[in-house]
Amino acid sequence: LPGEKNKGTFIGDLARHVDLAPTIAKFAGLPASAKWQGQPLLKDDFASNNQDVGFVHSHLNFEGIELESVRSMDRKLILSNEGNKRGFAPVELYDLLADPGEQQNIAGDAQRSPEVTLYKDRLQKMDEYIEKGGVQPMQLLSDDLPQELKDQLEAVGYGEAKP
Repeated sequence: LPGEKNKGTFIGDLARHVDLAPTIAKFAGLPASAKWQGQPLLKDDFASNNQDVGFVHSHLNFEGIELESVRSMDRKLILSNEGNKRGFAPVELYDLLADPGEQQNIAGDAQRSPEVTLYKDRLQKMDEYIEKGGVQPMQLLSDDLPQELKDQLEAVGYGEAKP
């Protein structure tokens, strides 16, 4: 941060990827785009601005592995596709307070069934929100890009992007 403000300070609130661009713009003195969905991670006085973020969502779809997760301060639910090549369990639930290294999958514990259901519901609601109001990615390989740049993007796996 400018002037090394908050250097070495730990802020334990949840952060989302959508908050990174607004945060960088804020501290670079640039206006935020109206199209951005996030908010700066820090206030003007460098205090946390994310205390109200209760859940974060992430997903991965790469080389036949499909993962989707929702995390709160104390739990993380991860859903994986059946038969994925890494052998991830289809449903994983972790107690992040008791098991911060995520070594003990507690999803199979019958007493945790309500938690699994709660987090699956939260994940479904996040998916619905994203489908309804999320920003659609642009086609990366438009016709007006130089062929050399297209070749470089395709070489690192960006040749299939479509809106």
